[in-house]
Amino acid sequence: TTYLQMIPESPLTHAPLLPTSGGSSEKSKKGASSLATGINMLNELEGAGLLGMPYAVKLGGYYSLCCLSFVGALAGFTGWALAHCMYTYPPTGKRQRVRDNYSSVGKACYGPNGERAVKFVQMVNLTSVG
Repeated sequence: TTYLQMIPESPLTHAPLLPTSGGSSEKSKKGASSLATGINMLNELEGAGLLGMPYAVKLGGYYSLCCLSFVGALAGFTGWALAHCMYTYPPTGKRQRVRDNYSSVGKACYGPNGERAVKFVQMVNLTSVG
């Protein structure tokens, strides 16, 4: 016998994490709503930063709040600029979406090397951060 065969099975092993409402409803199969997903993402992204804010102010003083505000404004401007890079504005006045991802923006700005650089940075970010 192996070690795993000697471990007794727990009665909680097959218990559902959330109680069911009796029948199988469409809503339970659908998943989370867009609002719930957005709130969960906001909680995940901002939670640790907001919890660490008092410690950052303790270490850097009130000057750190000015720096954090500047970095936030710079990040907001970067998002605005990237959003505008996704569209073209013809003389007719109606904007048209011409790019659908960051690598296509990199290609439009710097050619194939820009596209490769953006893809590389995204892959490093996805595999190294978090």
